[in-house]
Amino acid sequence: MKSFDKKILSAMVSMSMTLAISHSANVYASDIEIYSNSTPGKLNLFLMLDTSGSMGYGRGYGGGNSATDTSSIFQDYGICTYNNYSDYGLRKDVSSESLSYQVNGKVKSYTVNYCHISKSQYNNLRNTWNPYDGTFVATGDELRRRISNECDKQADNSYKCYDRISRLKKALVNVLTSDKILNTISLGVGQYSTPTSTSWNSHDSYSGRVIYPTVLLTSENREKILEKIVELNVYNGTPSASAYAEAGAYMLGKNTYGMPRSGYSYSHAESRDGNEGYKSPLKDIDTNSKCNGQGIYFLTDGFANNSNSDATEALMKKSFSSLTETGLSGGTSNAGWSLIGKFAKHLRKDENIKTAVVGFGSLFPNGTTYVKNLKENEDDESAKPYYDCSLLPEGDLRNTCNWGAKQHKELPATVGGYGNGGFYSAQSEQDIINSIVQFIEDTTPTFDSIATGSPTIPVDALNPIELQDYGYYASFLPKPQDSTKIWTGNLNKYDVFNGQLGKKIDASKIIPLIKADGKLDSSVPGLWTGGVEAKIPLGTSINSTSKRTVFTNRQIDSNKQAISSQTLTQVNLETLFDADDTKAKFKNDEQKNYWLNVLGYKVDVSSNVTFASLPTEERRKLGSVMHSKPILLTQSGEIDPTQTSITTSNREDYLLFGTTQGALHVVDDNGVEKFTFIPHEMMNKQKEAFLDDSASNKGNTNDIFYGIDGQWTAFTQYVKDESGKFTVKKIKRTLDEKEIEYSGLQWVYGGLRMGGRSYYALDLSDIDKPILKFHIDPDSALNADKTDDENNALAYMGESWSKPTVGYINWEGKKTLVMVVGGGYHRGYENPEYNTDDKGVKKGAGIYIFNANDGSLLWWGGVNATKTKGSEAYTTNSDMKYSIVSQVNAIDRDSDGLLDNLYVGDLGGQVFRIDINNNALNKNNTVHRISKLGRVKLEVRHKPPN
Repeated sequence: MKSFDKKILSAMVSMSMTLAISHSANVYASDIEIYSNSTPGKLNLFLMLDTSGSMGYGRGYGGGNSATDTSSIFQDYGICTYNNYSDYGLRKDVSSESLSYQVNGKVKSYTVNYCHISKSQYNNLRNTWNPYDGTFVATGDELRRRISNECDKQADNSYKCYDRISRLKKALVNVLTSDKILNTISLGVGQYSTPTSTSWNSHDSYSGRVIYPTVLLTSENREKILEKIVELNVYNGTPSASAYAEAGAYMLGKNTYGMPRSGYSYSHAESRDGNEGYKSPLKDIDTNSKCNGQGIYFLTDGFANNSNSDATEALMKKSFSSLTETGLSGGTSNAGWSLIGKFAKHLRKDENIKTAVVGFGSLFPNGTTYVKNLKENEDDESAKPYYDCSLLPEGDLRNTCNWGAKQHKELPATVGGYGNGGFYSAQSEQDIINSIVQFIEDTTPTFDSIATGSPTIPVDALNPIELQDYGYYASFLPKPQDSTKIWTGNLNKYDVFNGQLGKKIDASKIIPLIKADGKLDSSVPGLWTGGVEAKIPLGTSINSTSKRTVFTNRQIDSNKQAISSQTLTQVNLETLFDADDTKAKFKNDEQKNYWLNVLGYKVDVSSNVTFASLPTEERRKLGSVMHSKPILLTQSGEIDPTQTSITTSNREDYLLFGTTQGALHVVDDNGVEKFTFIPHEMMNKQKEAFLDDSASNKGNTNDIFYGIDGQWTAFTQYVKDESGKFTVKKIKRTLDEKEIEYSGLQWVYGGLRMGGRSYYALDLSDIDKPILKFHIDPDSALNADKTDDENNALAYMGESWSKPTVGYINWEGKKTLVMVVGGGYHRGYENPEYNTDDKGVKKGAGIYIFNANDGSLLWWGGVNATKTKGSEAYTTNSDMKYSIVSQVNAIDRDSDGLLDNLYVGDLGGQVFRIDINNNALNKNNTVHRISKLGRVKLEVRHKPPN
């Protein structure tokens, strides 16, 4: 048998142990790059716009110029009546103005028409009837509501109210000169009815045409499309059925040349292949693929009319040889509703072309009575607008709505089922913008994110030698395809059996949460119905106290500025709204509305909310639990050591974890949140994370919110009460007829990982009254000019990746509880060309030992530790020059309750041992040495560190 030198063998074993307990993080700071976006599909949309006479200011109805003509301004706002008409020109009280816009690096202009109403006229509006046919228009209050919501208010409190075509032009200019529509979308435009000459009143009243073909929205194409839009004139009727048939024929590349009621010959030359048919924008595109989306956006300000059944059917049969679907019924006889309904269904079912219909003007009611915000799927983060057409009168109005309306299980079955692109009631320029943006969102191909996450079976402080029968799964939805900065998640509790998490159905069988192919089986129920997210106690009605318990270390000073505090303050309705300023500590917080969203009130951040106007709609959201693995906090329990194995009972358990939303959550054994801690810095850096995925959240995975994503550590000491129960709370026991007070403790420590550089320590010994023990804030280690203070050891700390290690050492001869962490992560490593030898502060390169009670820095070591720089002691080591991101592992070699050795690896592949001399009385000798044990040769994608 071959013999080994004992010293060599010992060294080899020691090195193996060191490598086992010391590890370096992956060279990538964030591991979300494994979630890549799918290859984007193609989105093709066609806008068919109503240019009938009713869109204008009064001279376009059926070609008439009589005093009986009524303008869209009068119809919508009750102003500018017919008797101020000037023959074949603007009304005497209608004005025009030139507006400008920028597109493709050029400044362009166009003309719009409006009526001016003074403040006194506005105030004196009364109930109004149409002087032409005597029909009721609106009450004075309703007219004032419309004007204030839809017209442009002037500095003197008067208003400019635009006719419908002007509002439409302004909306489309806004959309096409902004990033509301991405340049990856293809868009075309049509109009109805068709002008047959350059004259303003040549519209034929029975057809539609393509005014610009569907093209990618480059800057050049946006310019060309807008040139066509701003030139539109209005005149004559609303031939919706034939115009819809023409739009479908164009999308499918069919030939309607020479057919009655076709606008083919007047369509844009580039949309046609001579007289051989339209050039389909969907050519070579698989319209039934889930990767592609296509739709028709049909805007009308009135009811369909002037349809010839035979001619319209012939047009539609150019696209589909037979129209076998069921159509809409009822309504005006010449509207063509049956054919419209059939055609919509064939477009959707056969070619996957959705149709959205926009009812523009006062004919189409809107508001919360008709529009319901509903979630398409139960696990969707936000709701979408759905219009309940069943509330409208039967006939033309309801048919117009059902033509486009989306179906939903919470709406009557009679709603929608035809175009399924949505029905939108638009009154203002902004309503049109919103409808276009929503239709694009609904038509854009979506790819359901697959929930992912990680299981945790936390260590039980009350019984650390056995694992519990339960585990926890933190899931989240990676959404690289969505330009959002926040990925949401959830956390649930599951049975553990035979090494698997799942739902235990009997003594010998479990339905596993993780399927054989590695995917999460979302059908397996957790023990907490709906998970933690569903159990967050939110504010959904006006209460004197908030349902959710939220703490922060934020403070509003005497100058009404938000600063960081060394104590925790509860955020609730009282501290936000109370009339007593001593109680309303956040009354002057600029982020008050964000706090309301945290509490569960769905509040617009720009609104002026009062206690009396709090909404009843809730805001429910939980960030992702990515790296902040849940830790078990047991406040009390009984131990029975008489069994063959140690068992516990009568436990009071909680779970602590952080989320990317920027909150530290503590939940009870039923999954109900006990409280959440939101640091001041989170409200400063990523307040949008507390909202829904709105425009304010838009970003990309390169600047995603990370919040509180670091791992946390609990340090727990129990005391035993007279009943034999172990607890961390204060107790009183009688000893020699004297009552003596004892107390345990439960302190937690943790960082933010890529959410920041801070470490926080909380005293949770009284779970109802958490205390902030300390906040280590490297971001505050700055000079007056905001540069790093190189005379402050904290300035050299990077992002707080290192999970705290908590234990006792002797410091100056006194047993002292300490928190040990690595220096953290330097974002320089994100750059493949990063060189650690470059001049400047090498953040993260080092080890820090803090007093675990008050957060004072006792010692630090590494290449930067050349002086105390705010610490009590230091050790310089020139080899320790790379970021240290992993947990510092500690060993008590002689079981005396004191840490003797620390082991850690760095991003340079090096392994270190730090020896602690617990017999030293001089603090400068407590850390005996830092030894480099070796270097692991790593194959990395970075430039290797020197």
